[in-house]
Amino acid sequence: MEKSKNASLQLNDAGKEMYDMKNTILALLENLTHIAKQNSQAAGDLNKSMEEEAGALEEIAASSDLLSQLAKDLHDMILEFKI
Repeated sequence: MEKSKNASLQLNDAGKEMYDMKNTILALLENLTHIAKQNSQAAGDLNKSMEEEAGALEEIAASSDLLSQLAKDLHDMILEFKI
């Protein structure tokens, strides 16, 4: 009877320990999920920023081409007036 009582107490203690471990694991998983969401959002923000930067660079390149053409046209006009 005493052995059964001790075994029951040990099982109860083991059950409490497993319950505490389960709660610790769940808390860690929630924390990891939160970190993963933050990382995902940061990656999305970075991707959006890079896309915006690429668009700005394309606009700069187009403006540069336009300025280059205007400079050539101006140069050609000036050459017409040379004596």
